[in-house]
Amino acid sequence: MTLSFSSPIRPAVRGDGAILAVQSFDLLAQGLTQSPLVMFDDFTVRGHPFGPHPHAGFSAVTYVFPDSPGRLRSRDSLGNDHIVGPGGIVWTQAADGLMHEELLADPEKSLHGLQFFVNLTGDNKSAAPEVFALEADRLPVWTGPDGARVRIVVGDYEGLVSPLAPLEPFRLLDLDLGQGLDIDQADGEFGTVYARQGPVDLIHKGVVRRIESGCAMAFEGAGRVRLESLGGGQALYLAGLSNADTVVQHGPFIMRDSAEINRAISRYHQGHMGQLSPLGAH
Repeated sequence: MTLSFSSPIRPAVRGDGAILAVQSFDLLAQGLTQSPLVMFDDFTVRGHPFGPHPHAGFSAVTYVFPDSPGRLRSRDSLGNDHIVGPGGIVWTQAADGLMHEELLADPEKSLHGLQFFVNLTGDNKSAAPEVFALEADRLPVWTGPDGARVRIVVGDYEGLVSPLAPLEPFRLLDLDLGQGLDIDQADGEFGTVYARQGPVDLIHKGVVRRIESGCAMAFEGAGRVRLESLGGGQALYLAGLSNADTVVQHGPFIMRDSAEINRAISRYHQGHMGQLSPLGAH
């Protein structure tokens, strides 16, 4: 079993730094079309930069980092109004389409987290939308030797399983590396490691590949990779099934072809993705 690795992926910097600061990773633009992870943003927000907006064809996910000062509020056209604190997650499985809005639950505090888009494959793009929310205390934690610690936010690790079960298998593991730990990637999975605090070394079959702090690396195939970081680093591992579909993105919609994009646009304009008024609107 072997793994094939991408080159290190460096972020693009977005936002004005005052209201919104983003380190953005676009895997689709990197040519990694088989990755179920289309993009992810490490963000800090202090205001309300985005109002209600639609999504379709994928899942829009926000994971609130455990060290975030503030909490997340997530509203949607299905009638949900979730608030999750540090270490919590909201998984918006948009599928056939919905409206949502995410904002600070505590306006006086900044919110720090990871937002990422997970592509849906085949006919799952037209499944009914669904939203899942979990607080940190519902997530299992694995503790290993030498200070290693894994928060199983989505998916499984060493026999521990998160209660969050999206339509298609996915893993989001929040890793405190300690003196190092191993990740086993299954056949058919496509994974990405984001070095939150590093650098982080990926070791596979004796070859060391370094990810500098704030950068990422993707890999596909089956095999074991060891993660190590001098002084104990922090990383995220995100993985799902490789995607064989053509990927076409148009604004808030991710589909397989232009016909599906046009259908999503039409459904949105006809109100089939529901309605969500801005807070304070009458």
